[in-house]
Amino acid sequence: MQLLEIICGKKTSDISLATSVAFARAIRKVPIVVNDGPGFYVSRQLGGLLGESTFLIGEGVDAARIEEAVVDFGLPWDRPLWAT
Repeated sequence: MQLLEIICGKKTSDISLATSVAFARAIRKVPIVVNDGPGFYVSRQLGGLLGESTFLIGEGVDAARIEEAVVDFGLPWDRPLWAT
């Protein structure tokens, strides 16, 4: 996965933040800086994505199409939504 969350706490120094971002870029990741909090960024976004996927399936959208859209968007997917 290319995205790398860098979590800033209340005591995170500017130099620590800059070093973390530089390191992320050096290892070819896409850093995003977020404040410390419940779930961070990816977990909050994933919850919405999965919730909307559930609504789409309920509206009759083929689960394989939803999975394809998620993968095309760039999210890794270990198991198809339509697998039981």
